[in-house]
Amino acid sequence: MDRFTEMTTTTFVSVVDAGSLSAHLASSLPAVNRQLTALESRLGTKLVHRTTRKLRLTEAGEAFYGRCIRILVTSRMQRTTSPIAKASCAAG
Repeated sequence: MDRFTEMTTTTFVSVVDAGSLSAHLASSLPAVNRQLTALESRLGTKLVHRTTRKLRLTEAGEAFYGRCIRILVTSRMQRTTSPIAKASCAAG
């Protein structure tokens, strides 16, 4: 996963989990909005319907969110599993 994809995917998941753009504390509201807009542009589809009070996932957004969760969980598992732990599991 390239840096842009990792950053925007993490932002997308954080925003969806929080239920609003402003709840993503790591960045300013305009920065979060730019990241989501760039992600939607890169994917060629609208992921989120935004209003001033809330956001709602589109059908594509729901599907993408599910994939993002699987990717992030797998990525975190790979980072936290050391070669020593893998070897001891294999030796069983």
